[in-house]
Amino acid sequence: MRISALTVFAALIFSSCSITRQLEKSAQENVLKTEALQTAHVGISIFEPATGKYWYNYQGDKYFVPASNIKIPTCYAAMKYLGDSLVGLEYVIEDSFLLFRGTGDPTLLHPDFKDQKILNYLKQEKKTLVISEANFTDFRWGSGWGIGDITASYAPERNEIPVYGNTLRIFKRGDSIVSLPSLYRSQIQTSYPNNWKINFERPSLNANYFTFCSLLPFCWDNFPFSGDMKKNF
Repeated sequence: MRISALTVFAALIFSSCSITRQLEKSAQENVLKTEALQTAHVGISIFEPATGKYWYNYQGDKYFVPASNIKIPTCYAAMKYLGDSLVGLEYVIEDSFLLFRGTGDPTLLHPDFKDQKILNYLKQEKKTLVISEANFTDFRWGSGWGIGDITASYAPERNEIPVYGNTLRIFKRGDSIVSLPSLYRSQIQTSYPNNWKINFERPSLNANYFTFCSLLPFCWDNFPFSGDMKKNF
């Protein structure tokens, strides 16, 4: 029995070492020695939760901004564990008012979600509505976000009650420019040419938007809300 046990134990060790060597060889040949990545910051970390050990770890202790492929396991985890519904808000009903706070539900007034259960519930409530901001104590931008990305629609500010996905959509309707949600006219500068080859930009963190020349006909653009702008809604 001891000989068998030792044999199995040794086989497991050699198998583990073999996997590690294979991973290291593959990483060196296919990634680390690739000419295009010689000046890049690269990290590879493969961890086995069952054993609490790394199969392969190259610069795994360095700080990196997650690549877009992180979206794939994030989507999988969300679909598996979140179910088909989210908690839209938490509330307490008192004698004369309804006190509620947000839970970060991104669907409120978002144009991709036609069923607005939270909005319909608040509309039918006869008591005074009171919003509590006690449910969000983090920063409006995430740790590690690039300063050049915070005026882009894929990096909207975070808060406890996002509205319209915390993004502004500007698009062409006929011969007019409209937005969702609506803006004050003074917030959009539209010195656009007749051929509609324009694009919009938000050059700073304020709530003003400008047009500039583009090679393609204008269709629509997305921008994150600014902190001041969200107070209008």
